Amino acid sequence: HCTRLLGRFPKQKPIERRPIPTLAEVLTAVARHPRGGAVRFNIETKIDPRKPALAPAPDRFAQLFVDVLRRAKVLDRSVIQSFDPRTLVAAQKIAPSLTRSILLEAPPADVVATARAAANEQIKPALLIISKIPKRMDRTFSL
Repeated sequence: HCTRLLGRFPKQKPIERRPIPTLAEVLTAVARHPRGGAVRFNIETKIDPRKPALAPAPDRFAQLFVDVLRRAKVLDRSVIQSFDPRTLVAAQKIAPSLTRSILLEAPPADVVATARAAANEQIKPALLIISKIPKRMDRTFSL
């Protein structure tokens, strides 16, 4: 249940007793819509290397994630994105055709090397860091 207010979203209002749907439930709901077949999915994995007890190991996490996308037949319309490159590397091994995107909160020393190391096709820096790394970002677009 998500009831905690986030400081960055002051207009957010808690809704009590509303379970968060599973990924499979979301994909099923979209598939039922008349135009559901045209929907593309950009899905962020929530895994934190500092809190390993809260999620399966990255390889297992990626396998479970990819299995859900395959069962729903949306792998080709999906992007996996994460701040944790371990799940992205694992997903690349399991489903090489799945588009991967590394999320960045802080500017790395080398944006391109960071993306390549995590086997990514896309880089999504937080809006706040774009102005801090304009020269590094110029190289990003030549990946």
